[in-house]
Amino acid sequence: MDVVVFASAYWDEPLWTNKQHVSIRLARRHRVLYVEPGFSRSIIVSRRGLAPDLSGALPPGLAVLSPLDLPLRRGPLLVRKLAYRLLTRRIRAVLDRWRSDRFACLIYYPEGVRLLDSLSPTIVAYDCVDDLLTQPHIAGRPSLAASLAAAESRLVESADLVFATSPELYRRLLARNP
Repeated sequence: MDVVVFASAYWDEPLWTNKQHVSIRLARRHRVLYVEPGFSRSIIVSRRGLAPDLSGALPPGLAVLSPLDLPLRRGPLLVRKLAYRLLTRRIRAVLDRWRSDRFACLIYYPEGVRLLDSLSPTIVAYDCVDDLLTQPHIAGRPSLAASLAAAESRLVESADLVFATSPELYRRLLARNP
């Protein structure tokens, strides 16, 4: 089964986290599409271009999608819907090229729940690695925090599998998805 990983970290980060490590391990037996978060100004400047040069750097079975349109996800509702529609089309194009009729979504960032209705994966897994609502860049922005909380709630309730990296996260998520 192919796997679409909706990541919260860029593939070429100097310090890898479980998102990259899990994707590498999955790619040993499955084709994996690693979907990076949308680009910010700082990542574009640090990469000195709009997309990373990953030629020859990826193991067989792994592809990276850098969605340049996802910065739009912070705009008005109509603009956000458009950004996710464009992203869904790009993911679907890869899955069509792979001739995928069954695939799993592994989501690290709760906004990935917006992809589920249009992609219709066979299996949905949420890997909750942090309490995102407590992070300063989210907690200090009430509208972002509310949007993220709603997305996580929907994701936890609809996921087939939910993973948590701490006992506290486990207890909090278990209350919404046994």
